[in-house]
Amino acid sequence: MSTNTIEQLILFKRLFIIFGSICFLWLIIGLIFLLAQTYRYLKIKADLTLFPYNYSLKLPSSLLIPNENSSKEDNI
Repeated sequence: MSTNTIEQLILFKRLFIIFGSICFLWLIIGLIFLLAQTYRYLKIKADLTLFPYNYSLKLPSSLLIPNENSSKEDNI
């Protein structure tokens, strides 16, 4: 092997390592993004299945609001 061929192999090896490192970093970023999106999706889905009444009721229930009229009528 000549010196030129060895230098080309060393250069190819360096480029391959750099390209592989960049691809590996993009893979890690993609996995983190995928995990975050999956977590958000499952969190929203779990909230809808476990607590469906939180989204259907916009106003508080009449049982939770104190009724002054009934207490005044009782004192009459």
